[in-house]
Amino acid sequence: MSPLPERHSCQRCGVCVVFEASNPNDERESALCYCGHSFLHHAVPVILPPPRVPTMLLPPKGGCPASGCVKFEQGNNRAGPITPQSLCVCGQGWLAHVKVTPVTTSSLTPPPTPTVVGTPAMAWPLPSQVRSGTSNERRVQSYTSLRPAVGIPGTASPFSPFPTSIRPINSSSTRTSSRPVRLSSRATTRRSSVQESLRFDIVFLPYPFSPSLEIESDEPFPKDLRLTRQKLPDILRRLRHHNLVIDVTLSTSDPQRLAMNELHEHITSHLTAHSIHFPASPPFDMNVAACAPQVEYERADWLILQLGKLNRDATSYTLKPAALTTWQLTVAALIDNMNKISRNMKNPFSDTPLLFIAPRFGKLTGPIDTTNRIHSCYASRVMDTLFTAIFPEPTRNPSCLSACPSYGLEQRLNRVNDDDDDDCFNESLSSTIARGTTLQSENTAPPHPTHSNIADWQAYVQDHALDDSGTDIQPWRGQGTTVEDVADLLTAFIYSQFGGISLCMASLPPGLTIGYSYKNDGSDLSLASLFMSKRTYKVGEGLGEGVERSVLAQAVQKSTSELSTWMETMDGFKSVSTLPFGVLDPKMACKLKTHGLLCALHIFALGQPPVPCSPFLLVYVLGDFDLLFNAPFIRMLGPEAAQALSAIPSNHNSPLDLSPTGPLASLLATYLMIQPVQLTQDMLPARRFELQQQLRAGVLLGCPSAFTLDVPQEILAFSEGFDAYVSDEIPSLASTLRPSLEVLITELYQQHLSSPTQLIQRLEFEVAQISESDSGHARGPIIDADTEAAFILRFTRYLRGVGHPKHPAVKEYVSQEQLCADEESTTSIMLRCKQFMLQISGSCILPANPKQNFCVRFTKGLPQKYAHSKPLGAGADWEPATYPMHFQTCSYRVNIPLTKAIVSSLADPIPDDDDTVTDFDLWIHFSLFAFSGPSSFNIL
Repeated sequence: MSPLPERHSCQRCGVCVVFEASNPNDERESALCYCGHSFLHHAVPVILPPPRVPTMLLPPKGGCPASGCVKFEQGNNRAGPITPQSLCVCGQGWLAHVKVTPVTTSSLTPPPTPTVVGTPAMAWPLPSQVRSGTSNERRVQSYTSLRPAVGIPGTASPFSPFPTSIRPINSSSTRTSSRPVRLSSRATTRRSSVQESLRFDIVFLPYPFSPSLEIESDEPFPKDLRLTRQKLPDILRRLRHHNLVIDVTLSTSDPQRLAMNELHEHITSHLTAHSIHFPASPPFDMNVAACAPQVEYERADWLILQLGKLNRDATSYTLKPAALTTWQLTVAALIDNMNKISRNMKNPFSDTPLLFIAPRFGKLTGPIDTTNRIHSCYASRVMDTLFTAIFPEPTRNPSCLSACPSYGLEQRLNRVNDDDDDDCFNESLSSTIARGTTLQSENTAPPHPTHSNIADWQAYVQDHALDDSGTDIQPWRGQGTTVEDVADLLTAFIYSQFGGISLCMASLPPGLTIGYSYKNDGSDLSLASLFMSKRTYKVGEGLGEGVERSVLAQAVQKSTSELSTWMETMDGFKSVSTLPFGVLDPKMACKLKTHGLLCALHIFALGQPPVPCSPFLLVYVLGDFDLLFNAPFIRMLGPEAAQALSAIPSNHNSPLDLSPTGPLASLLATYLMIQPVQLTQDMLPARRFELQQQLRAGVLLGCPSAFTLDVPQEILAFSEGFDAYVSDEIPSLASTLRPSLEVLITELYQQHLSSPTQLIQRLEFEVAQISESDSGHARGPIIDADTEAAFILRFTRYLRGVGHPKHPAVKEYVSQEQLCADEESTTSIMLRCKQFMLQISGSCILPANPKQNFCVRFTKGLPQKYAHSKPLGAGADWEPATYPMHFQTCSYRVNIPLTKAIVSSLADPIPDDDDTVTDFDLWIHFSLFAFSGPSSFNIL
């Protein structure tokens, strides 16, 4: 009988991605797939044409002086993309041909309306008619007719898409750039034609750039700001958190139109909406200003900045005020300014161009919390760690200034209060915690809704992620032969993005594919690509959610196993390892940012906790410090840590156990390296509270200094990576978690597998139906109810077993070194359950949906290509003694192929001793640990 033709995804269940007949001998009309649906319910495969290879990747070239040809044309059209080594039909290379004026215009704005219709570009134009006049006059006339016009309003340069009218006519410089920065269509328009509008971001720096202006003596004031590519992402993220990045769209129908009024309206309305204020401006003649229809740039509260030259450190550029007047501030002038910035300081998050602006007469003031009270320290908090080109830059510990509304209260709280009143003590406690970390103080992003469960939060973030239809950024695509390879590719890509370096594919295993560019270097991707709905993870032939779960789980496990960056805490979780140094190595900072983003991706894509990352570390970096003093919350997620912390009562009036052998003595020696004899019962409340803080930080985070004003640099770097940019609507992933943090963290970490019962309760068993006659119409179960019950009884007994079975056959596929090194092999009751979870779902964590069960389906054999090789001369009814189990990770399903040998093993009595190993146990263990390793996908 001829084999069934290929069919793809099931139209009924939506989970199965390829048809595999449960009984290969069935006819087409009666054949059933492992998903339980017929052959006809599966879609016919669609054969797509091969992708079109671009034929022009380099700019066109004109004629060749050596051969006399007038245009470069590739000699072999099938040779692929044009490269510098390509040959023309004339026999000369691409480099031997001369440059021509580009015929395409920048997608930033429309081209100017030409006044003269030009001829096609050629290397050797035809001789023009004889000109009159002397030889010198003819030379001048010829030169001026061919040179690009500079400094003359209304004339256009062939190298720029806009008229060059921003330079004075008497300018001494006449050079123009022959390679203007070309920004993509995404940067030009939002639901409008690229021929009519320009979209860009105003980046508003809160400090003025004038050394003559006076600032409070107790506040750090930058005389200049040096931009570096390494710190630009942090600057943009910080300014966006504080509502200092303004999205602007201007019409480009007339490039010579004055843009001052529109810019002024965008800036003032945005700052007013977010309660951000300019300082008082010098007195002008208000009668003249009120009568003028045009806002004067020279009197505005803000000024435009331009990028200076490269500094001596060879990495930074200084921002300085642009030399503009009201009548020079045209749309073309803005574009010229943004083009110059994009050449050396491109937007790291998207192709949207940047326009830097600063206040003219003094620093900005604004709110630093949700109370919307105006603080004079606003600018110093915004720019903390961003003043200089140093990376990482140490914090200046900004605090309220004398003009701030809460300055008096803060000074009172900073003084030691020896009052024994509990209310005063608790007020001091909450005030101190509120200043614990930088990440909370930056939470001024637009408010997000609360969520009752993690699935709702996932859907909300996914709905507001970038859509590939409206951006040049491509969704993530990573492909390799093993899970480990793709996980390493993902980690290396994120590290390169944070480090601002190119992805080095040579250092990774061969056979990896990233992105869609022919360069295979991820240059067409960004970190936002990882959150797009059409992201793709592929391992071997495996493709889908199961592969994504496996890759992300492997990446988190591998990153958290690095001893240089992670340490184990008392409750068995892991936290970021900190060192007592004020400066963090840039490479280590990039690594910690990478680990932070991997943990965020694990939560976003899987809806599962990034175990072993500690839930208390996530609570700390997200700024909800009250939860770290919430005893029920700690007891639920870390019972051992809660028991240890009970040694120091939260009520400071309760006596301490200062005995040398008590539980408090152990905590003091472990985390503070002091003896109980060094403490007294009548210590001040502030001192008692500080002791409580440091012990909680040591037990929960492994870092006693975490609650001081100086946040550890390692944790700060991790938090910056975790707080990912998803889209313009969600510039801060952390801000979407904060409104429902306690609910979401609790739900996440209750999925952690801690008992075999949690897994067994989610198992559901299903028996496949097979034909009972040759006609194929009568169908029945492949096993009876008694056999099914016998299997379930033995299978659950195996899952409750401890470690690897004590049998010599196990050493054939589990090395002795692994058995000795892995403590779980002999002590953990969860080893078998976690391996089963890893195979059936790609993760050791229970699914976020409590109704998601794991289907164990009994089948009659499996396709030959997956399981065995049929011996020559074997009969039609031949079958191997045993099949391995086959997992369908994307659909949480495992197929159990029942052979005669397996069914007969079910008749053996169950041993009274749980340590006794049966043939059934060995078959299950072999299927989990030998045939289906964590790096392979044995069925789609």
